[in-house]
Amino acid sequence: MKKLVWAAALLCLAAPARAEIKLSGTLTAAQACPALQSIRSGANPGEVALEPGRAYRLLAKNRDDATHYLVEIEGASPPRRWVGIGCGT
Repeated sequence: MKKLVWAAALLCLAAPARAEIKLSGTLTAAQACPALQSIRSGANPGEVALEPGRAYRLLAKNRDDATHYLVEIEGASPPRRWVGIGCGT
């Protein structure tokens, strides 16, 4: 039984952490920043960018000392995209 408990604990530690801290409100774009599907790979299907002056639904930040915000972009596929924190307010 102890081996089973240890195995389960190790599996939990090995699982990738999801770095996402929920937020609410809007982000108003200050510049036309790329809107990434993945921060790590830099993937941007459709070459989506924020439109300056437009407000986007704010969903999350990537960590406490955020480098990126997760926003929802209508018409993009997928609509949930990461943008740099300097892209808007």
